[in-house]
Amino acid sequence: MPDWSYLTVFQPVLFRLPFETARRIALGSLGRLASLPGGTTVLDLMGHMAPDDRLATDIAGDSLRSPLVLGCRVDPNQTASRAFSRFGFGLIEVGPVTITDRSEPIRMWIDPRKQELHLPATPSELSLEKAFHRVGRANLPRQQVLVRMQPPQADRADTIAKVCRTILTRMSPFAANFSVPISIHDDTELMKCVIHQLLPLVHQHRSSLFVRIDAVEDQKQSLELARALASEGIAGLQIESGRDSEAGERVYGPECLQLTLGLVRKLRSEIPPEVPIIAGGGVHEPIDAVRLIDVGSTLVELDSGLIFSGPGLPKRCHDALLCRRMQATAPTSQTSRHTGRQAWLWTLLLGASMLIGGAMAMTIAVTRVVMPYDEQFVGMTRSELVTLNERLLSFMTHDRVTLAGTMLSLGTLYSVLSWWGIRRGWHWAYIAVIASSFVGFLTFFAFLGFGYFDPLHAFVTAILFQFLLLGIHSEIPIPAYQDVPNLSNHPAWRLSQWGQLLWIVHGAILIVAGGVICTYGMTSVFVPEDLEFMQTTAEALCIANPQLVPLVAHDRATFGGMLVAIGVTVLLVSLWGFRQGNAWLWWSLLIAGSIAYISTILVHWIVGYTSLWHLLPAYGGFALLWIAAGLSRRWLCVIDPTDRKLWESVDRRTLAQ
Repeated sequence: MPDWSYLTVFQPVLFRLPFETARRIALGSLGRLASLPGGTTVLDLMGHMAPDDRLATDIAGDSLRSPLVLGCRVDPNQTASRAFSRFGFGLIEVGPVTITDRSEPIRMWIDPRKQELHLPATPSELSLEKAFHRVGRANLPRQQVLVRMQPPQADRADTIAKVCRTILTRMSPFAANFSVPISIHDDTELMKCVIHQLLPLVHQHRSSLFVRIDAVEDQKQSLELARALASEGIAGLQIESGRDSEAGERVYGPECLQLTLGLVRKLRSEIPPEVPIIAGGGVHEPIDAVRLIDVGSTLVELDSGLIFSGPGLPKRCHDALLCRRMQATAPTSQTSRHTGRQAWLWTLLLGASMLIGGAMAMTIAVTRVVMPYDEQFVGMTRSELVTLNERLLSFMTHDRVTLAGTMLSLGTLYSVLSWWGIRRGWHWAYIAVIASSFVGFLTFFAFLGFGYFDPLHAFVTAILFQFLLLGIHSEIPIPAYQDVPNLSNHPAWRLSQWGQLLWIVHGAILIVAGGVICTYGMTSVFVPEDLEFMQTTAEALCIANPQLVPLVAHDRATFGGMLVAIGVTVLLVSLWGFRQGNAWLWWSLLIAGSIAYISTILVHWIVGYTSLWHLLPAYGGFALLWIAAGLSRRWLCVIDPTDRKLWESVDRRTLAQ
């Protein structure tokens, strides 16, 4: 459920259901998808959420790919842990894990207005046996798993340590990180004794032990507790915050973040910098993650924010944290690496060649229509074709102008993606061009279905294919970072989810439509409206000249293939490239789409082929294009003032430090 589907379609429905029912549906769907063959690939395709390599974070002797942690409250039963591993998290928390299995149901609910998650005072727990089997089945990297141990309340260190040792020993094949809770009400000396008893086993299993501390209103006691434990040989501290409600529940939401920020800020000034801090509670926007890192947190934990802000929150946090991290680097490390073979140059040549080819095809289509080798193939001159059927050339004009329009559209997209995307190191732009190109070249064989070999088409395809191969075997630069990333859940961002949804639907429709047209081009060639326009039948054309149908089929199949390639491009850039301020992407999608639709609609009206049923897909697609553009314009073309002010305030704090 990416943000563009979750926030627009699923969240309003799920929020009307009981919380446990909604969570069971959402997590169950993710879990089942990830368990299917190729399911994780689908998740990667939909989200493209792998973090940038520059976000790698070293902690407790391990290098994590991201400074983000998935809190255990999101998926306490580990239903979709394999799916969440594709969201780019550095750590996935499991638990709270207990020795025994508590069978009674735990009531949980949410307050959408306040964006709060309400849990019982006694949290939902996961038995050791269930945790063992479910984490093992998820097949996650060991260093990516953090087990939250939940020992019973006891007044003897041996009793607490025994339970923790059992959990640690059982889970160590699947987890390299463990945490134990310590409350300000606990006996500090008792808990020190527990830690001392656990550390030898932790080291034996090459694991890491963290201590969990709640951020409370009276932070003096939390500070004293953290200081007392930081030097006891633990791997680090885990700070989280929540508040107690009048109903005796534990509440997690945006209001809790201030407690965490305050405690982390004070802790970082008093404990050694090499002691890592995992902090969370109330991270609902990217700016929250940035602030936690700024005050000294090593890792940031997400939980309730995924429910209210959507599953795209980790990706947005990654973008903001990368910008934050790159601010502090030297200018030389921010520039792209230069090699003798830059992929963007070859893909740009591919796009430019498509533009030139499209312009040539358009010129031919509106003048002589048929080429000399076309006349040679059918054994008839242009004037003889007119004599055979006075509307035949008009029909071929409409086919070839439509094909030329798609070539111009595709060339525009490739050129813009190469210059503004690949040249800046955006991997998603590179993959979009390469994947789309391969689809386009594979459809080269489609027009051979009726036995017509177009020598010019084959020659141009051979040249363009070389550009594609050179692009594949070249490098792309180190990705640039945004001047002002998205930091808040402002109205333009929420509205853009609808725009992104429509762009994705638009791309999918183009793929389906192109596949249908390509299939027609290789089989029956004509639709009933075509024959009605020419006032003839396919049999009559075959009798008049057996080569006419293959000639028309070649145009149809080629147009269908180009349409599929455009659909793949639009789909992939809509899935992956929607970032605040990417005005170039908005303009390229709008201009490229308008070129194709206007040329298609205009040529139909010029030649008199005005069947409403035949043109309805073009009218609908053109309208969908502009509606999607209207909904996403403010997000893609303008840096929201809220985000700009937040980013400037972050800058000022950094300069002050």
